[in-house]
Amino acid sequence: MKKIFLFIIIFMMLLSGCGKSDKSTNAVKSDLTPQAFLKFYDLKVQKNPHKFKVDVPKTWNVGPGQYPIGLFWQLANEFSKDVGLDLTPLKGTTVDVWRYSLVDGLPDASDLSKYKKYPSNLVLLVNNQKVVGAWLAFNQFEIGPSVKKHYLKDITGLDFEDWVQKKSLFTELGKNKDIASLDPVDVVKTYFKAINDGDKTRAYECLAPTVMLDSLTDNLGIDQGKAREDLLYNLKFVKMNSMVEGMANIKPISFILKDSENHLAIKNVGNRTEVEVDTAWLNSDNSKDGTFVTLKKYANGWKIKGMGNP
Repeated sequence: MKKIFLFIIIFMMLLSGCGKSDKSTNAVKSDLTPQAFLKFYDLKVQKNPHKFKVDVPKTWNVGPGQYPIGLFWQLANEFSKDVGLDLTPLKGTTVDVWRYSLVDGLPDASDLSKYKKYPSNLVLLVNNQKVVGAWLAFNQFEIGPSVKKHYLKDITGLDFEDWVQKKSLFTELGKNKDIASLDPVDVVKTYFKAINDGDKTRAYECLAPTVMLDSLTDNLGIDQGKAREDLLYNLKFVKMNSMVEGMANIKPISFILKDSENHLAIKNVGNRTEVEVDTAWLNSDNSKDGTFVTLKKYANGWKIKGMGNP
């Protein structure tokens, strides 16, 4: 009986000790001032930060065809949690942003040599002079890596596209659920038809998650009625960050399915997960023009991930 009682006491002491340790660790991380945070993580920044406020949305849902502000916050949270700062308690609040320019910049994650570095930022979310969120912004405004220079795959074990699917983002089937069952050529046809019909939501549902991610920081601040330096991300789709808003109405006359690697025409998709569709159209002066469209297969169907000149 004495042994059982002693075991219970020891167990309760350990449990109490663990609770204190966790609380202490979290308190240290969440009670740092911006200056202390810079020192703690040995961050070299240029001059003083640019300060402005940001409204954290109450919901981070990403609906079909909608502007993906929730995607920004879910991604930023992955990077912020890497230093113990969960952003979810900030939902529906207004916080201060302290954005510093890094002295050394960051290399492109896809550049194995890591030779060239790009001007990049440190983003701190501050409340009552304490850091409540933090991440780095590659090439000034792209989301991540973390302050510890960990990228999404380092933190979650997943690349962006796999992470999106695990989070079930962009997979909700709304009124345009038929798009999920279309083959690549029909997705491209649907995309151009939706633009011609003025159905922007349907057009956006033809696009890949990577394209939607780019919309958040491409040409940040242009044509949005707010100074670029006072924006954490683009507020909406505009011509400068969208594959829909700036697309002219066209009437394609041909679609050719091709292998994405050798660019040779193919009769069917087979077991491919990426393909190319070359399309041509006639301009108003009857001159011929066109583009090639690259598509990737996701859990909810084929999606357009890029376009270019043939």
